Amino acid sequence: MNREILKSMDTGHIPVQRLTALLETFTLKHAARMLPDLLETADLQDSSCREFLLAVLETEVKGRNERRRKRNYSAAHFPPNIRPLEEFDPEELESGITHAQLSVLKELSWLDNCGNLVFAGPPGLGKTMIACGLGLQAVNSGYTVCFEKMTNLIKILDTAETERAAGFRLKNIKKAQLVIIDEIGYTPISRGQA
Repeated sequence: MNREILKSMDTGHIPVQRLTALLETFTLKHAARMLPDLLETADLQDSSCREFLLAVLETEVKGRNERRRKRNYSAAHFPPNIRPLEEFDPEELESGITHAQLSVLKELSWLDNCGNLVFAGPPGLGKTMIACGLGLQAVNSGYTVCFEKMTNLIKILDTAETERAAGFRLKNIKKAQLVIIDEIGYTPISRGQA
């Protein structure tokens, strides 16, 4: 039956709008948006049907991954002006972390193994910068991340049952693959909050 459909089509005169509408019907929005460029590239490179289909599907996957990354970044609630780990020079920090240690942490194998990291020390060592840099690395690698200062986390815990926004945030924190809690030592917590 598929061969009959293909034979009956006049493939040289299929409107782009019809193809776009069909892609959108299957919720392939990223591929639908890029379809004119994909068709032009396929024509210029004389691509086979398989190559063209691969380009359409890869475009959709790339678009979905980027959308998911942006959504995860927004949901993380990072503080403003965080920097990626590539911009760090461990020698400028007084934390004593080395290039080799930072490289190992960037691989995120500790996250895959459900490990915990604790950065401890006095203020000004760069603990928050490194933790947020690792969080950004995790978001870019497809993980879900939540960042909270301990004072905010306590407020969320205290109000989660009565305030909808706090309950929603707590639900996101519980689902996150990486939770970064900043300024733990500054806030007293009760046994129930702990």
